Amino acid sequence: MLFSFAFWLLKIITTVFLPMKVIGKENVPDGRLIVCGNHSCSFDPVYLVIGVGYRNYSIMAKSELFQNKFIGFILRKLNAFPVDRGKADVKAIKTTLKALKEDRTLVIFPEGTRIKNKEEEMKTAKTGVGMFALKTNTPVLPVYIHPNTKIFHRTTLIIGEPILFEPGTEYESAANQVIGRIRELKEERFENDQNR
Repeated sequence: MLFSFAFWLLKIITTVFLPMKVIGKENVPDGRLIVCGNHSCSFDPVYLVIGVGYRNYSIMAKSELFQNKFIGFILRKLNAFPVDRGKADVKAIKTTLKALKEDRTLVIFPEGTRIKNKEEEMKTAKTGVGMFALKTNTPVLPVYIHPNTKIFHRTTLIIGEPILFEPGTEYESAANQVIGRIRELKEERFENDQNR
């Protein structure tokens, strides 16, 4: 209930104050899904959820956000769950696999943290996204977010075609393919801008 209210409220806010241009919305498949994007600003989870559209989401978020009990309560009501990035968080892994087996849509940032330096972004990925995709045979939807957090300025989301990995693919290889595809979406965007 709270998630539905928050989704439509944020959709109105983003439409009016932080407009988005979504390219490739037709690439979003039905069924369970792992949505992966680059991560450079704190509003990125909102961009991904609103851009991809209303679905049954589970959103992985850093455990530090849950340290305040009230904020943690709200985040859980918004379908977020904590992950301790400093170790192999068995509970978060089990929560993720359970969510995907229930045909939910997982939102995860494969780099594992925000990368503010443009020169460093989209270079490496944590193996988790590969493991989750392969263990549950779930397609990964790569999304490039070109944010513009100034009010009334447009953020662009480019949604690529979903990636379904062959059984036996190594987790690290799968994760690197995902971050590589997001990087390609960024490069394609700038090539298109230059050709206009």
